[in-house]
Amino acid sequence: MSTDEAIPQEAYGEAIARPESAFADHRLRVMEPAIDPERGAPVVTLGRYAASYRLIDPFWVSPPLAVRCYLQQPPDLVGRYRALAAYLGDRTRSFPGLVPMELIEKGIQVRIGAIGRTWEPIVVHPWVPGRRLDVVVREAIANGSAGHVLPALRERLVALARFLEDAGIAHGDVEPANLIVGEDGGLTLVDADGMVVPVLVGRPTVEELTPHWRHPRRPERADLALDRFPFIVLWVTLLVLERAPELLVGRPEAPDGRLLFLADDLAAPERSLLFTRTERIAGASGWTHALAELARGDYAAVPALAAFAALPVTDRPAPEAVAWPVTDHRVEVDAGADAGTGVEADAGGGPESGDGVAEGAGVAADPWTGSIEATELPSDGTVADAEASSGPDDPWMT
Repeated sequence: MSTDEAIPQEAYGEAIARPESAFADHRLRVMEPAIDPERGAPVVTLGRYAASYRLIDPFWVSPPLAVRCYLQQPPDLVGRYRALAAYLGDRTRSFPGLVPMELIEKGIQVRIGAIGRTWEPIVVHPWVPGRRLDVVVREAIANGSAGHVLPALRERLVALARFLEDAGIAHGDVEPANLIVGEDGGLTLVDADGMVVPVLVGRPTVEELTPHWRHPRRPERADLALDRFPFIVLWVTLLVLERAPELLVGRPEAPDGRLLFLADDLAAPERSLLFTRTERIAGASGWTHALAELARGDYAAVPALAAFAALPVTDRPAPEAVAWPVTDHRVEVDAGADAGTGVEADAGGGPESGDGVAEGAGVAADPWTGSIEATELPSDGTVADAEASSGPDDPWMT
């Protein structure tokens, strides 16, 4: 019987280490957990709600699986996944951008202190090979391939967003940490805990989407437009970095994969140094201005990404030149811990990546061919020098 109490990760780790007695499902009982060689324990990634593990068939007959074990169950977990299963049907099998998720109510048996042994629900899905989107973007900028990798990623974002719109689905937690880039360059969304389908519209949102990807006036009730603004922010970010990759210099890797725009930028574009700077970049200024207008406007007015990308946007008039120093944002960030997606990823390029995502050292073949810190503007129009913050007020740490 499931408990409503929080379950420590250690309880799951102890159970996962003995799959033959932990699982009721025969498929999982005959598999083995991936082991961290340094700790000698199952590889785990902790998110907002779940601990994610990878299971491997010791005989390599069956493909690897990802198992999400819930430290704290999201509201109405079982009811939501039943609704998703009823609506999605074969849609996840007809488009590679979604992963088929299976909720097993009698999933894993764990031992919890005075409560004793209890069966808890789990979500199982195929292990998704690839790397987090933010990792791919940083690598492309570092090796000089941003000019063709980032445009290809933007095209694939449009295709993925269009599919979700046409299918009547909102993922509910679109951010780079939940977007996995495969070896063929394709995009796959992982972590369906916040997914919305028509029958779930109007219910309270489940995922507390990282504020750096959320519209400032997004409602607390779920709807099918939840993904529109984060998709647009990400699309514009890739466009800006294609034109000005130096903007990523000094920005540390973060658990949610944030790249440029922060919550403060989106909440008040008119006071954002980053928006001021990006609206001066040739080939991107009109798009960043359009993003700023959406951030200032009503949530209901945000268009689908395909419609936004098709707008007849032109560059803004070039203002007088301003000297822009590079602000150093290098701080210590534990990028291996995910911000709620269950993404088993070392965002710095470690050996494991993805909510069930296998990270390799690199891609065998090239699949792509075919706020800066708040700083006041002095009266003379130049940017005041500012020390990089590494303390608790650093926006990259929140």
